[in-house]
Amino acid sequence: MNNNIQKERTKRYFIDAAKELINEIGIENLSVRKVGTKAGFSYATIYNYFKDLNTLLSFVALDYLDDVYKYLLSFTDDSLSAVDQVKVYSKEYVNFMDNNKDIFRLVFIEDFGSTPKDIFIDRDEPLGLSTLLQESISKLYTGNLDEAMFAFQLIGSSIHGKLIFLIGNRDKATKEDIYKLIDSEVDFILRRK
Repeated sequence: MNNNIQKERTKRYFIDAAKELINEIGIENLSVRKVGTKAGFSYATIYNYFKDLNTLLSFVALDYLDDVYKYLLSFTDDSLSAVDQVKVYSKEYVNFMDNNKDIFRLVFIEDFGSTPKDIFIDRDEPLGLSTLLQESISKLYTGNLDEAMFAFQLIGSSIHGKLIFLIGNRDKATKEDIYKLIDSEVDFILRRK
């Protein structure tokens, strides 16, 4: 077997083991030893593939974003207008993250220390909600990429802000309240389209 294929397969064992443990015991109880045991390797083997636990967690976070992307793809409906599709993706994203609070915390709140930003930035693969929102919004702003990016950033920031308050129990708003706000805000931001 090709050495690179084996290396990627072993990395996958550690990523999958970490994800299982996060579901079972939460991020705060995760350790290199527990991940190694769950993956069927000595904990020291992890350091052959990842600099430290934070680096492993950054790869786990990216893997979760891929899971979110695949989940949201199932809500793609070509019969919807671009505006309505943005609403559907946004609300389903809120639903997914509210039902998977540890994933949200890991992806958006957890401090990975000095983990290189290029793990997140230099990717060809889609990143969760952002790719789908960008695709839908760009249909509305043909020829004006700056406006499309601005609208995307406003909607994305609003959704993540609402999720921080919802998941952190910092507001009285329910998920249904947030859905209504999303509808109103998307209509307002994309009103000219």
